[in-house]
Amino acid sequence: MKIECLGSGSSGNSYIVHQEGLTYLLDAGVNIRKIISNVNLNNLEFCFISHEHKDHSANLENLLKRGVQVIEGRLTQEFKEIILNKPKTIKYRLFVFPIYHGECKNSALIVKTETQCLLYVTDFSICKYDLKQFKFTHIMVECNYDDELMSKAPKDYKHMRQINTHLGFRGLKHFLSKAVDLSNVEEMLLIHLSTEADLIDRKVILMKAKFEYQNIKIGICKQYGGIDYGG
Repeated sequence: MKIECLGSGSSGNSYIVHQEGLTYLLDAGVNIRKIISNVNLNNLEFCFISHEHKDHSANLENLLKRGVQVIEGRLTQEFKEIILNKPKTIKYRLFVFPIYHGECKNSALIVKTETQCLLYVTDFSICKYDLKQFKFTHIMVECNYDDELMSKAPKDYKHMRQINTHLGFRGLKHFLSKAVDLSNVEEMLLIHLSTEADLIDRKVILMKAKFEYQNIKIGICKQYGGIDYGG
């Protein structure tokens, strides 16, 4: 599996995934020209838009006008399998399920092919589902802030909203320990990190994650594209 990050964070989120013959887009919140310059839209099997916030959905209409099949996470109210209208001959299964992001309806995605299984879950603080039945090989999961730095930040509305609607490193560990079987995971990418210096130190988070999950390749998706795997 090859994952390309075009942008990650409040300024725009979008990722291209190549998985066993499939090419698809996860969220479309970066400039449409950046998306088009990195992938042929005709080659996309689908685009998954997790929720309606513009840093994830800005190009929803652009993609629909260009004939891309779009899965809208905001329309999902329960755990269900998605069947696309024009699937490729490649065998794959899609599962979408709701996650808590305050008043904004938001969903996560599972893409399962013959030997690989991806979990994409962003902008959330609560997941009520046990996902251990899925033997994930790759995980893309939010790690918006560092709890130690957050505890020192002013308790204003903005930061309280982040605590209530986004996942920090402590929440990440809790989610993975309770809901996910990590035994087959080859790579885990941390996404949607805060850009506020008083809330996260990317080098520290990468170090903590690598220490916590030593048998997994860990990377951090960068704000304006690319992935940092550390030294």
